[in-house]
Amino acid sequence: MKATVRLGRLCGIPIGIHISWLLVFALVTITLGYGIFPDWLGGSPAVAWLAALAASLLFFISLLAHELGHALVARRYGIPVHSITLFALGGVAGLEREPERASAEFWMALAGPAVSLALALLTGGLWYLTQQGPDAPNAVLFYLALANGMLVLFNLIPGFPLDGGRLLHAAIWGLTGNLRRATRVAALIGTLVGLAFIAFGLFELIFETVYSGIWLVAIGWFLQHLARDAYHSARPPRPSLPSFPVIERVRPLPHLPLAPPTIEQPEK
Repeated sequence: MKATVRLGRLCGIPIGIHISWLLVFALVTITLGYGIFPDWLGGSPAVAWLAALAASLLFFISLLAHELGHALVARRYGIPVHSITLFALGGVAGLEREPERASAEFWMALAGPAVSLALALLTGGLWYLTQQGPDAPNAVLFYLALANGMLVLFNLIPGFPLDGGRLLHAAIWGLTGNLRRATRVAALIGTLVGLAFIAFGLFELIFETVYSGIWLVAIGWFLQHLARDAYHSARPPRPSLPSFPVIERVRPLPHLPLAPPTIEQPEK
């Protein structure tokens, strides 16, 4: 995915955002500033909106750190990383090529959730230690701990191409030694996970909350689309029909004239 806006470099890797990121950033900020933080904080609406803006920025920095974890481990295994891009549903590290060993893919996939888990523990610990401080910073810390924890759980769902699906793919690849089979199985499970998200999102959309329903349907569609592409790329190519020369079983008849030949009479 190509970035729309370049932000610079981090650890030598170009960082950018896709235009869809702006929409999600606005939605997250509005959800926090209008619906969640006023209930947590009370008091001035301006404080709630400032806390919402800070929480949104810090959460997307957390997503960037998650992808940076993937990228740095990939470089450790000799895989060039040409970019990191934040977009509507998270982020993606652009790798030059796929890992050549199951162990490399396993540690690459695990790096992102490990970073998010560390951030969840860090922000959660700070929130616990500073509960007597100002309400707004505590609300931001609590939200970051919760959001990063949910990010870990979501990414560990065993649906390809999520990190959990990558871990499953690496495990099957390592056990069977068959990369194609591992990709097919992980992609099939990823497709089912995506369809489950769509079904649950439609239920939410009809019977519960419109916002969460639309979000779940979008995530499910994205997951099953990527998983389906991975599944088709892992299928063996269909054999083409062999081309055989035409064998003539009956010899062609010799050319016969349409009219009998004329016989010239000898001259007397």
